[in-house]
Amino acid sequence: MVVGDGLTGIEAATEIAEARPGLSVTLIARGRLGARLSAGAGGHLRQACDRLGITVLEHTSAEAVEATRVLCADGTALASDATVWTAGFGVSPIAAAGHCRCPAPRPATPQRQAIEAIVGRLTGRKIAATKLIHNCNLISLGRRDGILQTIDDEGRAKPKHRGGRKPARIKGHPQDGAVGHLAPHLRHAQPQAPPGRRP
Repeated sequence: MVVGDGLTGIEAATEIAEARPGLSVTLIARGRLGARLSAGAGGHLRQACDRLGITVLEHTSAEAVEATRVLCADGTALASDATVWTAGFGVSPIAAAGHCRCPAPRPATPQRQAIEAIVGRLTGRKIAATKLIHNCNLISLGRRDGILQTIDDEGRAKPKHRGGRKPARIKGHPQDGAVGHLAPHLRHAQPQAPPGRRP
C-alpha cells in the first residue's frame, strides 16, 4: 500500500509494482489521480498503473497506519502487509509557533529555507521570494517508462509533456541529463573555503 499520489508516491507505487509483479500494489490518492499533471500526462499515468496492475483508490483520505492496515477518514480499514507513507505531514511546532510562511523554493535546502523564514520572521527581516529554478518534473513509472511534465513558474503543469522510455532514461541515468553535462566540470572543481576562513 502506498499512501499519497504526489511524485514520490507515484514513483514508489510504479517501481514496486514493476520490480515485484507478484505483489498486490495499491495507491491511495486523496483526490483524482494525476490531478497535478496535464491531461495527457495524467492519461499516460493511468495507462501505466493499469499496465502494472496497480489498484488506485481515488478520493480516499488515509488518516492512520497500523501494523496490518490503513485507516481512512470515512472509517474504512484497508488491509496492508506493508505501507509506504508519502503523503504530506504536519507543520513543525517551531514553525507553527513562529507563524511562518515559507518563501518560494530557492536553490537551497528546505532546511535552510525554513531557518531563513524563521529568523526573518523573528527579526523582521524581509524574506525574498524567488521563482522555481526548474521547468519540468521527471516522474519514473518504472525502469522503462516515465513522464517529463513541463511546469510554469508556479509549479503548475503546462499542457506539454512527454511520456515513455526517454523520460525514464533521463531520470534513471542522470549522466544523460543536466547533471551529466555538468559532470566534467565538477570533476575539476576545487573546494572553496567560506569567506573569511582559511583552509
